[in-house]
Amino acid sequence: MLKKIIAAGLVCVMLVSSMTGCGFLVTNPNRNELIHETDAPAIDDAKGYSGQESSNLVTPAEEDQTDTSVRHLASAAYPEAILKVSSEEYFNSNGIFDDKAFEEDEKAWNEMWKEQRTLSEGLQDQMRDFYLTSSVFLQNNDGENRVCSPLSVYIALAMLAEAAEGETRAEILQAIGADSMEEARDLAVRLWRSNYVDNGELLTDIASSLWLRKGLAVREDVLKTVAESYFADVYEGDPEDPAYTKALQDWLNEKTGGLLQDAVEGVQMDSEMLLSIVTTVYFRGKWQYPFDPASNKMMTFHGTDGDKEAEFMYKIADDQYHFYDHFGAVALQMSGNDIMWLILPDEGYTPEEIAQEQDFISCLSSNYDENHTKFTMIHMSVPKFDVSSDVDLCETLKDLGIQQAFNLEQADFTGLLAEDREEEPVYLSQVQHAARCMIDEEGCIATAFTLEMLAGAAMPDGEVDFTLDRPFLFAITSYTGAILFTGIVNQMP
Repeated sequence: MLKKIIAAGLVCVMLVSSMTGCGFLVTNPNRNELIHETDAPAIDDAKGYSGQESSNLVTPAEEDQTDTSVRHLASAAYPEAILKVSSEEYFNSNGIFDDKAFEEDEKAWNEMWKEQRTLSEGLQDQMRDFYLTSSVFLQNNDGENRVCSPLSVYIALAMLAEAAEGETRAEILQAIGADSMEEARDLAVRLWRSNYVDNGELLTDIASSLWLRKGLAVREDVLKTVAESYFADVYEGDPEDPAYTKALQDWLNEKTGGLLQDAVEGVQMDSEMLLSIVTTVYFRGKWQYPFDPASNKMMTFHGTDGDKEAEFMYKIADDQYHFYDHFGAVALQMSGNDIMWLILPDEGYTPEEIAQEQDFISCLSSNYDENHTKFTMIHMSVPKFDVSSDVDLCETLKDLGIQQAFNLEQADFTGLLAEDREEEPVYLSQVQHAARCMIDEEGCIATAFTLEMLAGAAMPDGEVDFTLDRPFLFAITSYTGAILFTGIVNQMP
């Protein structure tokens, strides 16, 4: 009996019939500096936008069919990018201020943020359990660095649930804390719409795509739902044609800013591939108050692999210091109101232990808590870092209760596949998550993709020395409170 495997990815999902599936290997290219806006790989600004809830599926006639090996069946309908309003840009050549144009653009800017705030209302509470659950993705790291994107994981699992039916779907929904497919879809849509930002000073680009085997019978209604609700591009081609693999690799490199090329090179289609589901997250932000490179100095980082000299950034700030029973935390504000949290465990506690505490999620909620927050002078020493990881999440997801999806005899993925595949079972064979995060004096860049295969500190007195010279945690949260990335820095690369 021919055995079919489904690869469903947080960033890349592949339906294949090979028992081995495809493996991702993420290495850390020796990069010592953050990619700045001037030299960072460009994110495509020419994304199709309809601005409507109607279908974004297109007919083959609307596509350039000169390359018949890859057909682009649908284009993602991205929100229109509205740049931040600056009054300095509204003076005409004669020096007269254009009040009307300024007021119109300022109104559009304010309406955009109002809509995103409305979409995010209640999301923190609804996602709280999943955020706490997602801390398991940071565990069992053997003393190595770990980076993950809870946002990417959630959207990918929601898309996987769309492809499933019965108990297979029920287990996935329970793992992501949703009572129904409709709730999971609604949360995914609101997460996407409220966190996607491209305004000239902050970029959070969230992308999805489906890669279909040519001639694969799928349920058109489900395909349309996935394409519209998850803002997914849809492609069709022959997986045995190298051009189809190359198209997928190019798409992944574009959406991750070219920062995970080693992982992308490991993505290969073969003759048994049925479907690939891909989601990515790319983030780029600048500190609201940058570090001064002249204040940098070499210090010792006491990592899990021993002591290493590293370049530390330093500044003094009169700011909020967050203190809990087993850790202290500082929030680095970014332009656009996103935050990078830096969390230093107390002596005797590990980052992995802190990540599983309720206080960790409470701290990231961004809500002012007078019992755990104090304004004080903070002497901050932060190492410049470039950390990445590549993690197999199969066993972790099984521990979270997703069992049937991995079982050849029990998996049910007839939610999307229209064919009767009783003689050719489809199941989830591999789930991997690759991510990377870099910071320097100017800001932060982070990106991630996931692959699923279907084949306290006491209250401080006076000033605070916040020196991250031993293993610590970090998290990037949006102004909505959504956790875009979390990570543990155990050692200096």
